[in-house]
Amino acid sequence: MIDPKEVEAKLILSASEKGLLPVLQTTGITPESLAVFGEVLQFVYDYLGKYNKSPSEETIRLSFPDFPTYSTNNINIEYLADIVLNRAKTDRMRQILSETIDRLEQKPEEVIDFVTSKMAEIDRPSKTNIVIADFTSENWLENLFERRREIEEKGHIGLQTGIRRLDEEISLVPGDFVLIAGPPEVGKSLTLTRIVSEAYSVGKRILYISPEMTAEEVILRWHPIIARKYGYEFRYSDIISGNVDLDSYSKFARKIGERKDFIVVDSVEGGQLTVSKIEGLIRQYTPDVIGVDPVMLLTASDGTMAISWTSLLDVCYGLKFLATRTKTIIYGVTVVTADSFNSTEPADMEGLGLSKNIAYSVDLLISMALSHDNNTKNMKIIKKRKGIRNREKFPIVFEPEYGRIG
Repeated sequence: MIDPKEVEAKLILSASEKGLLPVLQTTGITPESLAVFGEVLQFVYDYLGKYNKSPSEETIRLSFPDFPTYSTNNINIEYLADIVLNRAKTDRMRQILSETIDRLEQKPEEVIDFVTSKMAEIDRPSKTNIVIADFTSENWLENLFERRREIEEKGHIGLQTGIRRLDEEISLVPGDFVLIAGPPEVGKSLTLTRIVSEAYSVGKRILYISPEMTAEEVILRWHPIIARKYGYEFRYSDIISGNVDLDSYSKFARKIGERKDFIVVDSVEGGQLTVSKIEGLIRQYTPDVIGVDPVMLLTASDGTMAISWTSLLDVCYGLKFLATRTKTIIYGVTVVTADSFNSTEPADMEGLGLSKNIAYSVDLLISMALSHDNNTKNMKIIKKRKGIRNREKFPIVFEPEYGRIG
């Protein structure tokens, strides 16, 4: 039987002696991965970060006198790392199964959803994606040809939003994090729904995270918008009241019923939506596009809601890293300061209040405001990581009753 104490000690000593601590980090070994010497590994990582070199065995033992001594000759670090990662995953699975048994006795109807969501959170070993740029030059040449073909066939690169004025200036690709900011009741949620519906209409799978609205409310708001993409027109109020043409609505329902690509999540076990739980859902449902509405109702890594600038920053950087790691496009919604609530001018950086701290994490930041025309809203791009942004506001059509947005 493999002794975890011996495996972990040999792994730490060997990686330190051979200067391979960065390799451990890129394979996903964290202090939390270790059952016995997590504190020692944290010390070693901190030492490497501070002094830019690995600590010696003597240095480690100064802080941890009981740390054992083992010979590190002929040790295969990757083999030891695999043992550690597999043990950590096995321990987590045991914990989930134990919790599942408890739930069988208390809430058996929730067991399947609980197991599915929790198992999806168990990630494979996280490894750094490293690309040798010069060695893969032929691949990039092929990518160039693919981009040319995409422009010739579709007239653009990447996903579009369906809002013409936005699509004139931007092209969104996997890894992008986009934020829509505006005052309450300006239509941020419906704008997000319109944008993800455009992706859905070209065959993309959508994961809509809604800690504020119920899944039923999201779906009913989605129907008038997506119906237009299929040649139908239903008023939102008529859908709510049931006063629609039943034949047309039945055809529309059968049409979208052919797919399973618009997934809405309005709660998770335990009542808290976090970035890590969203990652578990991404691995479970493999979406192309994710919408989070609003990001302020996610829970930060310290357990607090994302309403302070530190928690909001934690969540937004988490979403950005998640978009990059999972190669998806993530849209989020947030609120501007109270001073902007009744303005027809979209808030700029200084009007974002606490939210201005997230500007550094996003690839595209869109600001919305009211308009003097009831059938339009004002919009402005206030940050664009790729290219030069247009600093002028522009109107967008906004008739959610008929699903016309943008």
